[in-house]
Amino acid sequence: MPKTYLLILEELAKDNVSLKTIAELIAQDVGMSANILKLVNSAFFGLRTHIASPTHAVNLLGTEIIKSLILYQQAFSQFKREHFPGYDLELLWGHSLTTGLFAKTIASLEGATAQGVDDCYIAGLMHDVGKLVLASNFEDEYRQVLAMCRERNRTVWEAEMSVFGTSHAEVGAFLLGLWGLSDAIMEAVYHHHDPRGRNEGGFAPLPAVHVANYLEHETVVINQDYAKNRLETSFLEKAGCLPRLDAWRDACVALARRE
Repeated sequence: MPKTYLLILEELAKDNVSLKTIAELIAQDVGMSANILKLVNSAFFGLRTHIASPTHAVNLLGTEIIKSLILYQQAFSQFKREHFPGYDLELLWGHSLTTGLFAKTIASLEGATAQGVDDCYIAGLMHDVGKLVLASNFEDEYRQVLAMCRERNRTVWEAEMSVFGTSHAEVGAFLLGLWGLSDAIMEAVYHHHDPRGRNEGGFAPLPAVHVANYLEHETVVINQDYAKNRLETSFLEKAGCLPRLDAWRDACVALARRE
């Protein structure tokens, strides 16, 4: 875990939490501070105001979002671009950011609490973090995964299951558990490709992230050679969310066009 994140956790554990101190901790890490400000001011983040300082970012976005962005930056910093010349990290970056934004949009449409909206955004943002873990630690095997996707028309997570016996969804959820994120976020990441068998009723991060991920792939086709991920309508029907699918799609497509 990044040192800045651990220091923020220590501050949050205090009875008199100071947002000013949290902002100062971020500002002490110049690289982290610059990257977060660049990220939150990008079109992907969808804000309507320019954020000029860590203090502004913490006050506007809240500590949970800031913590997730620190972890997100850390995960991407481990990836060795030169070892995967055919792998476009910017596209994965954009997919993660947009999926988070779509999940947040869906949560807002459903009248989720502020915490619920944050959970959906964080789960959407972090849903593919397991890809970075696998690719960074098992380079040869992950090149096999990418080749299988291109040559056999497999989805990434299906190819990962063939090569590793697990997928980025499970690995990502495990990592987020080690990092102390909530059960709702971990569950959404763990099941974002295959939520079948989950019997929860009502709205939660899992259906939001499952649909957001599907809609992002539907809206932005990264690689024509990769198989398309499935939308599990039976799960959405059991969760009571299926009637809302068209409204979710319309809102996310409109947002993508606007941004």
